[in-house]
Amino acid sequence: MAALSGAPAAYKLRNPSGESLFQFCAYRGHAKCVAALRRRAALGFHEAGRDEVVLRLLERGADASVWSRAFVINLPVHAACAGRRIGKEAFARLVSATGDPDITPKHGYTALMEAAMVCFVPAVEVLLAAGADISLRHPEKDMTAAEFAGENGHTALAERLR
Repeated sequence: MAALSGAPAAYKLRNPSGESLFQFCAYRGHAKCVAALRRRAALGFHEAGRDEVVLRLLERGADASVWSRAFVINLPVHAACAGRRIGKEAFARLVSATGDPDITPKHGYTALMEAAMVCFVPAVEVLLAAGADISLRHPEKDMTAAEFAGENGHTALAERLR
């Protein structure tokens, strides 16, 4: 941690795919995050669990509003929904740090839509509590989060989102 604490710009590092360190951690999960942080001599992360990695990054000033330059241009909150690897508390902090639960990348999927597609119920709960709009529709597919959940076989979640 000492190395990153003294070099805030390190949080903006990107891998060859264009993912920021924060997006990498939010999507990829614990083991790969710890390996990436160790390579950057981020002392203190070797004992951290996957949620703690995200929480520590936020505490140390990682910017949750930095867009990925990877194939899918998104924010850490979208990556966390797709990855389904962080817990409710860490996800809630991430949503809060993002500022807007309905922020939508170019691909048109809100975090709520992404969470609904993969039945990431804790994320759906956090996003709804943060004020996510269940009526938003994907600009090309003309579908809501409820419709994405239903299309992917998550009937109970689809009903909850209607």
